[in-house]
Amino acid sequence: MQKALPHLKFIYIRRRDRLRQAISKARALQSDMWRSDAPAAPAGEPEFDAGLISHCILDVTREEEIWSDFFARNGIEPFRLEYEDFARHYERSLAAALDFLSIRLPHSVKLTPPRTERQADAISAEWEARYKALSAKRSELLSYV
Repeated sequence: MQKALPHLKFIYIRRRDRLRQAISKARALQSDMWRSDAPAAPAGEPEFDAGLISHCILDVTREEEIWSDFFARNGIEPFRLEYEDFARHYERSLAAALDFLSIRLPHSVKLTPPRTERQADAISAEWEARYKALSAKRSELLSYV
């Protein structure tokens, strides 16, 4: 790949909070709503499913491992950005990514806010609390084995 695209650079965005990422993925899988600006899908309201969330955690973990292996095998050092930092410090993160890509914007250019909105809401928080409670209960029960 380096021979074909010698100046190729990667930006690798991941989330620190895998549970929240898994909840987002589980909701998107059930509702078919992958972006906040997408038209409402006819799939209906998602329902809490601890098994699906657990499966999504495994998916997220596996996907991170695949990317890490890919970068290591190919001698690539990507620009690493965590979603939580990007969301909290959008302009600073975007400026750092542009710097990594050696893109210099004229001083007159103002960065615009992101076009998409955060999808997490009270339902996400409720699912997180429920999942953590179930996980704690499961751990407690397993301690008796």
